[in-house]
Amino acid sequence: MLKVDHAAARERIAELTAARLVRETPDGAVEATERGKAEWSRIRAGITRITHQLWGDLPEHDLATAGSVLNTVLARANALLAARPPEFTAVAGESRLSTVRGRGAERPGRGWRGRP
Repeated sequence: MLKVDHAAARERIAELTAARLVRETPDGAVEATERGKAEWSRIRAGITRITHQLWGDLPEHDLATAGSVLNTVLARANALLAARPPEFTAVAGESRLSTVRGRGAERPGRGWRGRP
């Protein structure tokens, strides 16, 4: 499920269409253009390289633990977002999870490993 309203999604699609990264098909679907596919591949390759540098040499059991912790945090974040009051809306450029600050994540070197 997308965590963005329909209008915002259409706006992003319009921007991607203007950049010739996607196009709308006759049946109303959106698909990547050749240029869009090439850009996605370029970005994906960079992400893969960085991911390997960050995680590649860690033991499998550590990766499993990290995955479990990150999935728990993601589930909690999704629950917080789902329960937010209607008047809470993200302003452009502001983190949607800014309310969880103060628990160590904003201090370098602590992140999710730090104690609350």
